[in-house]
Amino acid sequence: GDCHPKNSLFDQGCIALIDLDQAGVGSPAADIASLLARLEHGRLLGETDGATAAALGEAFLAGYAGVRALPSPASLGWHVAAALIAERAVRAVNRVGTRALGRLAELTDVAFDVAMAASSAPDTRGGRS
Repeated sequence: GDCHPKNSLFDQGCIALIDLDQAGVGSPAADIASLLARLEHGRLLGETDGATAAALGEAFLAGYAGVRALPSPASLGWHVAAALIAERAVRAVNRVGTRALGRLAELTDVAFDVAMAASSAPDTRGGRS
């Protein structure tokens, strides 16, 4: 998906999503991880500090868990690692984002660390969903 604030319209307490050309059926972990990867990327670029990024991520996960079961920690970790590479790192190269390119090695290191942690996390759902 491509679900982020720039693809949302807000009016009188209602929200509408636009720009759905990348919408599809897939694992909810992919969309959740996309947002978490964006928060981590913002931390790496100095857009926010680690505590704020963590608090925003936890608030999002708590809100999500209030309406639907969260993916397993293993699944979510794998999807975050993939989003850090497939979305954040690739975008830095494709768009020649000089700030992000300057932190590319650190970004890939974080993705590796997240993937390693995911490989040892319990997968309570019986697979990578």
